[in-house]
Amino acid sequence: MGFFGITDNERMAELSKQVQALQDSVELQRRNAAEAQAALTRKDEELRAAYADLQASQHEVASMKEKTAAEVKELKDTIDALRQAVAEKEAIISTLKPEEKKAEPVAVEENNPPVEEQRAEPVGADVTPQLEAIKADLAQIREAYTDLVRKDDLFNSMHKELDTLRNDVYNKLTRPYKVSIISLYDSIVSTVNYYRGRKEEEGSYDRLMKQLDNFMLSIMDILCDEYNLDSFDAQPGDQFDRRAHKTMNVVETDDPAKHGTVARALQCGFKYMAFDPVKGVEREVIFRPAFVDTYKLKQQ
Repeated sequence: MGFFGITDNERMAELSKQVQALQDSVELQRRNAAEAQAALTRKDEELRAAYADLQASQHEVASMKEKTAAEVKELKDTIDALRQAVAEKEAIISTLKPEEKKAEPVAVEENNPPVEEQRAEPVGADVTPQLEAIKADLAQIREAYTDLVRKDDLFNSMHKELDTLRNDVYNKLTRPYKVSIISLYDSIVSTVNYYRGRKEEEGSYDRLMKQLDNFMLSIMDILCDEYNLDSFDAQPGDQFDRRAHKTMNVVETDDPAKHGTVARALQCGFKYMAFDPVKGVEREVIFRPAFVDTYKLKQQ
């Protein structure tokens, strides 16, 4: 008899159903992941477009500010020049004698009109069109700034929405794996608890070890078939490899030949093959190094 009074064959059949359910769950999740990734890609493209539009608006506003500042400076210089010219004319007029002011204007050269004619000239040029143009530019800047604020708010809103979508996609992607791992964990715990109360039964230990081996093989098959992860072991006496091994404990030794070698293998490592775009070939990538104890030569 096996787990909870059922035969080992029935237990293996149940385990096979669990493994199949896990594989079906992974396949379903792959399809959901593809749909979620497509939605995430579309949202990311919309966000990039909004950001590009925002940058363009910022450049446009900056250009309009520079243009308006230059026009304002030019207008200010014109007004200052006109004021200076008016002041000079008034200074000339104030120096004239009273009789000269009452005298009839006399003919002078064409390029040097009489003083009275000079007083008759307009004090300054009409700057109304320039002022109206500046007002129009300022109105455009205010409108562009309002649009810029609106786009900035839209960008922040889309960014928050994208973060929420990413978190939602991550939760949806990981939930089936979590459920499957928990289910497998529950099966292992149930099996161990069942045999823990039957230590004295003949052959119970061997049946327990066999079922645990089946669990481990099932997990390795899932990692290999679904995630392309292959396990590798370190052996005592192997040269320590920083890329593939991780030291958990250091064991001192008097033998120089053992220095820098593996003393004990604690846990296996995992690796996978990935395409290297630089070299144009596949290369081995260590997903998790093997955990080992290493020898270190004792200091004399």
